[in-house]
Amino acid sequence: MRKFTFNPLVLAMAACVVPVSAYAQDDSTLEEVVVTGSFRESLNNALNIKKNENGFVDAIVASDIAEFPDNNLAESLQRIPGVAITRSGGEGRQIAVRGLGSAFTTVRLNGMETISTTGGTDAVGGNNRSRGFDFNTFSSDLFSSLTVRKTGAAEIAEGSLGATVDLKAAQPFDYDGFVFTASGQMGYNDLSEKTTPATSFLVSNTFADGKFGALFSLSYSEREIQDEGASTVRWSAASANRFGFYQGSPITATHEVNTAFKPRIPRYDSYKHEMERLGSSLSLQFRPTDTTEISVDNLWAKFDASRQEIFMQASLNPGANVTSGNVLDYSIDGNSLVYADLDGIRLLSENRYDEATTDFAQTTVTLKQELGESFRVNAMIGKTKSDYDNPIQNTLLMQANNQRFTYDYRDYDNPVLTFGDSAYNKSSWTATAVRQRPQSTLNESEAAKVNFEFDLVEGLKLKFGVDYKDFTFSTKQYSYVGGKVLTA
Repeated sequence: MRKFTFNPLVLAMAACVVPVSAYAQDDSTLEEVVVTGSFRESLNNALNIKKNENGFVDAIVASDIAEFPDNNLAESLQRIPGVAITRSGGEGRQIAVRGLGSAFTTVRLNGMETISTTGGTDAVGGNNRSRGFDFNTFSSDLFSSLTVRKTGAAEIAEGSLGATVDLKAAQPFDYDGFVFTASGQMGYNDLSEKTTPATSFLVSNTFADGKFGALFSLSYSEREIQDEGASTVRWSAASANRFGFYQGSPITATHEVNTAFKPRIPRYDSYKHEMERLGSSLSLQFRPTDTTEISVDNLWAKFDASRQEIFMQASLNPGANVTSGNVLDYSIDGNSLVYADLDGIRLLSENRYDEATTDFAQTTVTLKQELGESFRVNAMIGKTKSDYDNPIQNTLLMQANNQRFTYDYRDYDNPVLTFGDSAYNKSSWTATAVRQRPQSTLNESEAAKVNFEFDLVEGLKLKFGVDYKDFTFSTKQYSYVGGKVLTA
């Protein structure tokens, strides 16, 4: 009998052919083998979305609840061409489309324009009081498709220079009959030495010969991230800060040490982020006739986060707190003071702790009605509430004057900061400030719309409609100064 050896690459190529037929050596026919794949189906569904749109769109479609392995929606959206993300706490938070930031992007959730806000470090925007959407509120597991519309359309309200992003949660009519899916994963961060569990499930079914459907999904995840490194808090412009002496001799204002760019606050950073994300979706659909479909969708999410920021830094900041220390040694690269051994410098220690919560809830009711073969009506009414609360934001500031300090950015990928021996003596430090800054942001909206579509002739449609939106925004911030509460 002849023997055959199959290369693994050849087997992989053969598995992509649907159907595949094979014949045994004794001329008996093997039963037909059909290879299917949810990933391939997702790609086909995404292509169909693009084909059926008049404008330019990109889409990601999950064939089941576990297709997106990302931590949140922002990280799923970065798979789409032209979409970049900004991160907070080691996760994606907001998106930019074709170079335009989150403030230029409109987000629609289950067909309703909405907003969700969270918080972050001051370096990444802090409390979101803008119209940018924070995607880290949601797990990807709750959604079945993400669509980025890069051009306008008659049925989409204006208001976006970047793109309109459509987020669609799963619905029972997306599936055939009974469906149950579950997923779980466990990660480990060797810096924080903590595990990061995540789990989700979806159950869906249709009843009464497909006229009624119900779906419920739930997602839960935890993450703890330890992030350590160094930063400069930007560089000061030339001549913005002046040192008084170089190796004991006075130096002029025009000396290259004083005219070069300098790091404002060279420091070591340590961030500890703890995040807990819980979300659920409930969808009920009713199809009393072949031309009528009614959907009721509810989406709820809760995002809890705590963060501790610790900084050990030197104050080379220009302005009211200008430093006038002495230069013992230095190196200049171009017009930047990339290395300096300094004396008489003020050191600062900063410890900040935050606790924050985002509660998000949305309910929408939609109607799809066909009135004959050429006339269709789509209607939606909905309500959304995003409540961000940061009740605890406490910062302790300490200061040590006349200290030895050296920074070295000559190898910028591996910066080295060296603090003098007295910086490690408790007697060198004094507490200078305790800052408490609780804050909150609340976004609420109600919306309704009715869109009509009429086929005039083959290939030509007439679309018109009415949109209504009522939006409320409020934000608060309190500062405790001298026993008094100041409101901003």
